Amino acid sequence: MGSDPAPARSGDGWRYRVPTRFVVRAMRSRGGDLGREFSFAFDREGRGLRSELWIVMLVGVAVVLIFHTYFLDVPGALLAWTPLLLVGVGIPVVLRWLSGAQSPMRRWSAAMFIIAAYLDVACMMTVRIVSLRHGIDALPIIVPVCILMSLIVAQIRFALLVPAILLGLSGIMVAELTLLAVTSSALFDLTASVGIVCVSLASAHELENSSRAAWLRQRELDELTRQDGLTGLPNRRHLEQTLIDVLGSPAARAPLVIAILDVDEFKAFNDQFGHPAGDACLRAIGTVLRDELDGAHEFAARYAGEEFAVLWRGVDPEAARDRAEQLRGAVGRLGITRSGARAW
Repeated sequence: MGSDPAPARSGDGWRYRVPTRFVVRAMRSRGGDLGREFSFAFDREGRGLRSELWIVMLVGVAVVLIFHTYFLDVPGALLAWTPLLLVGVGIPVVLRWLSGAQSPMRRWSAAMFIIAAYLDVACMMTVRIVSLRHGIDALPIIVPVCILMSLIVAQIRFALLVPAILLGLSGIMVAELTLLAVTSSALFDLTASVGIVCVSLASAHELENSSRAAWLRQRELDELTRQDGLTGLPNRRHLEQTLIDVLGSPAARAPLVIAILDVDEFKAFNDQFGHPAGDACLRAIGTVLRDELDGAHEFAARYAGEEFAVLWRGVDPEAARDRAEQLRGAVGRLGITRSGARAW
C-alpha cells in the first residue's frame, strides 16, 4: 500500500505517515435521496393541511346548501337532481377525510383530494347550468373555480398540481361554452378565471421552491448538530439518540452490542507531531470505519476525543466480537506509527 510520509519535527527522530487513500474525499451526490425525503416531508405536511381544509369546506358546503334551500327560489328541474347532488356532496366529504393525516390510505391522499375537488366542481356546474337555464344566476362561475383552487391550498406537489388544475379548468370552460349561451360577460369571466389560475399556479411553484429551500437548510443544520466535524462520523449526540430510538423500537428485543475503540498512545502522538497530525490520524480512522461498516446493522460514531463507538443491532454478540477484531485489524493496517511503534 502506498503512503505519503509527512515531515516530523526536526531533531527528534520521530516519524509518522498517513496513506494517500485517506485524503479527504469528495462528497457523493445525494440528490435523489434528498428529493425523496423532501417529497415525503412535503406530502406529510400536505396531509395535515387537508385534514383541516376538509372541515372548512364541509362547513362551506353546508352554508351554501342552507342558503339555496331557504333564501332562493330553487327551480323544480333542479330539485329533481337533489339525490344526485347529495351524493356529489357526500362522496367528496368522505374522500377529503380519507386524504387527511389520520387516513389509512395516505399513499393516495393527493389523488383522493383531487377527485373530491372534481366531484364538487361537477356538482356546482350542474347547479349553475340548470339554474341559468331557468333564468336564475344562483352560482357564479368563480365558485367552482375557487373550489378547484383549493388544490393549491392543500399543498399538492407541483408536478401533479398543474395537470390536475388545468384539466379541471378545461372541464369548466367546455361546460360553460357548450351548455350555456356564450356572452361577452361569460367570456370575460372565463378569461378572469384563467388569469386567477395562472397567478395561483405561479404562487404554488414559488411556495414549493421556498419550502424545499427551507427544508434543505433545516436538514443541513440538523446534520451539522449530529455530525462530528473532524471525522465526518456521527457525534455522541447522534449516538445517544440512536440508542434511544433502538431501545424504544419494536425490535428492541434483538441483540444490541456496543464496542468502544480507543486509540492507544494518542496523546503522546499528538504532543510529538502536533494537532494537525493528530487530526489526520483521527480522520483516517473515521474513514476506515465508514468504509468497513455495513449501514444496515452497524453504526459508528466518534464518542469523545480519540474514542470511537460502534453499535451492532440484531447481530449475535460473538459475531460482533469478530467484527470488532476485523475493524481493529483494518485500523492497524493504516500503518500510522511513532518511533517504530503503533499509534494505537
